Formats: sequence, C-alpha cells, structure tokens
Amino acid sequence: MTQGYLLYAQGQTHVNYAIKCAESIKKIDDRPISIVSDKIVSKDLFENNIIVEENTDKFHVLNRSRLWQWSPYDQTTVIESDSIVCQSLNNWWNKNLGNDLKFVSQAYSYRQEKLDVSRDRKTFLENDLPNLYVALHYFEKTKFTKNFFNFVEIIN
Repeated sequence: MTQGYLLYAQGQTHVNYAIKCAESIKKIDDRPISIVSDKIVSKDLFENNIIVEENTDKFHVLNRSRLWQWSPYDQTTVIESDSIVCQSLNNWWNKNLGNDLKFVSQAYSYRQEKLDVSRDRKTFLENDLPNLYVALHYFEKTKFTKNFFNFVEIIN
C-alpha cells in the first residue's frame, strides 16, 4: 500500500503556500507529496504535479470532491496548502490506518491552543452538525470513500 500527502492549491498564492507546506513536511517525513493545482509547479518537492482546471466556486468543493480520483496513493493525507507542519504526523498515520475516512474535528493554533470556532461555524452549531475540517483529512481508496467523494461531487 502506498502512502502520501496530497496538497490542493488553486492560484499562484496557494501554490506558493503549498511549496512552504511541502518544505515543512519534508523536514520531518519522507512520504511522497503530490500537488493538485491549476498551475504547473516546477519544484522537486512534489512526486506528482496533477494539473486540473481552475475551480471557480467559493470553496473549491468541486475539485476537492475529485481528490480521491486524483490521488496517486492508496492511503492519502490531504493537507490544506496554507498549512505548516511543525511536528511528526506518524501518530496521525498510525491512528488512521484501516479507516476509510477521517477528518479533524478540532482546530488548534500553532501554539497548540484550541480555536474557538463558534463565530465561524454558527450553522454547524445551530444544526448540531459535526465540526469537521477539510484542512486535514485522511482517506484510503475503498469502495466507501469512492462513493463518498462521488456523492460530494453530486451535491455540489
């Protein structure tokens, strides 16, 4: 089974962020990193440069729903391009092995302080929805996750 990181970056600003994110990962992990972008990235940091059409919806949900099909890995950790990885993610990988799909449910600052999301996620709170973040998530290529990502694409 192959494992790797997938960074999603739309536009040059986010490509620049993704380069910094990849550099931070490379300092602590030797798993391969691929980038999905509407730009060609000429950096040796990335095992794969997966070029896609620019996605113009506000949160790029359509392209995010296709990460399953674009990932070259059997087990993928998706990291938001504007993130910096400051510590090993080995525990993250170990905890998620054997799971189809996992999302982060609590965001933290770089100081490891829990972030208060009540202002930004009122709809989630009002409707008792799970507080999930796409900024860091894991999936294995299984029938379940294929159906999940297909469903997300349909409802977009």
